Amino acid sequence: MVPPSTRRDALRRLAGALSSASTLALAGCLGDDSDGDSSPTQSATMTPTPTPSPDPNATTTPHPDPTRTRVHADQRVSYDHVVRLENDRDESRRVSIRVTAEDGAVVHEETYDLGPYEGRDAFDFSSLASGEIRAFTVRATHDGQSKSVLVRTTECYGNVLVAFTPEGEFVVTYSVC
Repeated sequence: MVPPSTRRDALRRLAGALSSASTLALAGCLGDDSDGDSSPTQSATMTPTPTPSPDPNATTTPHPDPTRTRVHADQRVSYDHVVRLENDRDESRRVSIRVTAEDGAVVHEETYDLGPYEGRDAFDFSSLASGEIRAFTVRATHDGQSKSVLVRTTECYGNVLVAFTPEGEFVVTYSVC
């Protein structure tokens, strides 16, 4: 049996030899060996390539690639929104919905009777699609109480939700990014 101190020394020498061998093996991968000399004394450093300065006299017109231009969702037009009605109660509810454009024009006005646990879409903004961002006020009225939200026709805004919760609350809200 080999004494522990001799075995430890042997393991240290083996680990050191393996470490040196792996460093030499990687040195050829990391360095630039353009003259064909693969001697281990060569440095494994990289020299940065200088970037040419732009010609101050050159005139160019930028042509951004529209597929690569980043535009926040609040700046992209989307009429993919609805006014959703949800009755999570065990009794019927009546609610009036009025959608008004920013110029004051009423674009939708109707009263809905919702049965117990019924849900449905009351209005789809895609019927108003114009290709530009617009703002609309959605007002819901139930038992003399009115609540409203202002939404915009962008990808950032989601659906408007008019809900009667199981706890008896009347809620008008929307999703936004």
